[in-house]
Amino acid sequence: MKLTIKVFDKITNTMKPFLDEAFRLAVLYHAEELQNQVKLNLSGKVIRKRTGHLLTAWSTPVRLETHGGWGQIQTVAKIHVNSKYARIHEEPLDAAVNVIPTATGTILRARPENKSGLLRFFIEDEGVWVTTKQVEIPARRYISIGFDVIKSKSDRISKLAVRDAARSVGRRS
Repeated sequence: MKLTIKVFDKITNTMKPFLDEAFRLAVLYHAEELQNQVKLNLSGKVIRKRTGHLLTAWSTPVRLETHGGWGQIQTVAKIHVNSKYARIHEEPLDAAVNVIPTATGTILRARPENKSGLLRFFIEDEGVWVTTKQVEIPARRYISIGFDVIKSKSDRISKLAVRDAARSVGRRS
């Protein structure tokens, strides 16, 4: 068979639904793999597990959203993390405090409108209230190292997605 533009168009149009689905599944796989890596990091590998609230916050199912048409498909994986402080170890957080990024983490201080200048919070696993001028949260990048782990797999997963789509077309014809 001679590969002409007409033949190429026929092949790509035949593969389109299979490629769309294969890449959608590849995105889902990557998102779930990231979520599993983050949970592993929160189980003591990077951050010492105390109450388990942050780990539990990462337990919601991955949701996919697909936008666009053929050749412009964009599939986005969304992981809803139900915790106000989930990203404080990754990057500074805009909270009810002054946030001062440092090389080793983040310093939290009371906002200027707080007349006492003190932070007050409850440490659940110790059962005590703490009042202090500032708290230093060390940087423990439990999300970004998860990206590094799955990034090494992404080329292989994409190639497998194309291969599976081609095999699906072959089985159909």
